[in-house]
Formats: sequence, C-alpha cells, structure tokens
Amino acid sequence: MTPDHVIALAFHVDYWDQLGWRDRMAKAQFSARQRKQAERNRSSIIYTPQVLLNGTDFPPLAQGQLSERVRDFNRLPPGAQLSLRQRLVPSGLEVELDARPLQPASDHAKTYMAITENGLQNNDKDRRKSGQLLHHDFVVRELAGPLPRDELGRVHWKSTMTLPAEWKRADLLACRVRAGTSTAATILQGFARSTVHCTK
Repeated sequence: MTPDHVIALAFHVDYWDQLGWRDRMAKAQFSARQRKQAERNRSSIIYTPQVLLNGTDFPPLAQGQLSERVRDFNRLPPGAQLSLRQRLVPSGLEVELDARPLQPASDHAKTYMAITENGLQNNDKDRRKSGQLLHHDFVVRELAGPLPRDELGRVHWKSTMTLPAEWKRADLLACRVRAGTSTAATILQGFARSTVHCTK
C-alpha cells in the first residue's frame, strides 16, 4: 500500500515507559486514545504493535485482509471537500483548514488535525539489548481536536502550532482526520482515503 491509497498515522504510547522502554515520541494522550478505541470495539485488551483501519482492529493473523479492506474503502465517494494550507512561520507551523461535507454530517462526526513526522530514529537499546537503531515514519507528533464546526458541519480552523526544536521541519506534514464514534476516515484535497492507525 502506498500513500496514494492509505494515510498511515503512528501513535506511540507511553505505557511501556514504566518497564524502562522509554519512547521519546510517546504521549499519554495516545495511550488514552487507544484505550478509548478498545472500549468502542468492546475489547478489554490493548497491545502493540496494533493496526486499526477506520476503527477496526486488524490483529497480526488478520492483516492479510487489510489491503482488500483498504480497496473497499477507497471505492467510496469522498465525504467532504477539503482545503488544507500549512506554512512555517517563526513561531511554529501555521495550519488553516476549511472543510465542507458533501453529505449530511453525522452528529457523531469529529474532525482532528494531526501533525506527523517522518525519518525519525529511536535507539531501543534498553528493550533489545543490541543497540539496534529503529526507524519510524508517519509518527503523530501532535493531535488537535475535535475542531469546532458550524450547524451545517463545516469547519474553518486556523492555528499556529508550536514546534519543539528537535522536530525536523522538512519532514512534517499536517493532515485532517475525521472520526465518528467507531470509524475514522481521512479526506485529503477532495479524495477519500483510508486511514490506518498504528499503535507502537
């Protein structure tokens, strides 16, 4: 699967930190998000690495079905028109989003803005005892939302997000994630695409 077919979002969780496996990209917010998704799926188990496609868990034995499900989702018509602008400014990353639903908006629909970073490395020496250098892409660095919308479900949102010094500006990307109670879909420049959520 390529970025033309699926938008991957890697949420690094922090509950392994207590075992000494510290992950500098992990956030408690993402651990809580994974637990909430498990509740929606009526599961009492959280684990890593986990792959979710539009809210559905694909455990390792079921991941052979993932490509087929992505193709099914990508045959669906887009749910919204999206204009997304981002530019680096001295104070951080300025992001402006306009979204207009092409179908009646569900009361449960929510819109989030994710900032991802590629080309990250993490020396997982404590876990593997080998000093192996691990490479990470599509790492969610910041997740904002749910974003406010008007009575017609339209979103206009503009914000400047502070960027820590260690984030590589050239590898950052803003994307819009639209989620319901148990599903998620990303719509980019008017094209519907599936969203794969990877928990690490």
